[in-house]
Formats: sequence, C-alpha cells, structure tokens
Amino acid sequence: MPGILKMLTSAQTRSLFRNNIFYKYRTAISVCQSIGRSIRSEEDWAYTFTLDSRFPKYISDHRNLINESVSFYEKRIPDFPSEKSIQKLKNEIFRNLPF
Repeated sequence: MPGILKMLTSAQTRSLFRNNIFYKYRTAISVCQSIGRSIRSEEDWAYTFTLDSRFPKYISDHRNLINESVSFYEKRIPDFPSEKSIQKLKNEIFRNLPF
C-alpha cells in the first residue's frame, strides 16, 4: 500500500485518510490475504472464520472490494464470551502461572 500512497498528491492522501477510504481498502486487502493463506491453487477451497461483530456490516457495505467468487455466511454466536468474561479468564490463567 505505501507504493500507492507515494503516487498520490498530499491532498489526495489527506482525503483518503479523512474519508476512511484507506482503512476500508486496507481491511479488504487483509481479508483477501487471510483467505488466500489457505488457498494455494484453483482446486483448493477453505473455510475462513472471522470473529468480529463488525464484519457482516463491513461486507454488506463494501462487498464490491472483495472478489465475487468469495461467499460469506454469517452465524451469530449468542453466548460468545463477553469482554469482561474473557478478561476474567485471562486473569485466572496468568495468576496461576509460575513466572
């Protein structure tokens, strides 16, 4: 991505960041790269899980940024641990470590 930014004027670069367009493209690139890590040839296929409650909205708003051959399925996990319960679990784990 830095190579693309070098070709833009400073006003264009500021506009990218001001409108959050840079971050939308950066997210699309990261999603495609993560999917591509498990697919090495045209015959390969894989399931890639994204555990982020914001992801379905991102995909619905920016579907045009990701290749149409990629399909998405949303499954909400209602009893997924809350941030508070995850922090409590971390504290318990680290409290019992010998170091």
